[in-house]
Amino acid sequence: MGKSSVTVNLAGAMVNQGLKVGILDADIYGPSVGKMFGVNGRVMLKTDEKFIWPLEKYGIKVMSFSFLIQE
Repeated sequence: MGKSSVTVNLAGAMVNQGLKVGILDADIYGPSVGKMFGVNGRVMLKTDEKFIWPLEKYGIKVMSFSFLIQE
């Protein structure tokens, strides 16, 4: 298992225990967390003046460079 797989599985286990969880995938060269959550390519992110709000899937807040760059 890779680092991203372990991170996603641990996050899922923590959410199942009732914890609040967020993942930041800052890997510029191979961001894979987005793909593991079923989000491929660029996505529209909610923004306001000062913030970019993460996506939320399966109760986990997710932000990844894969949301910001083209493949």
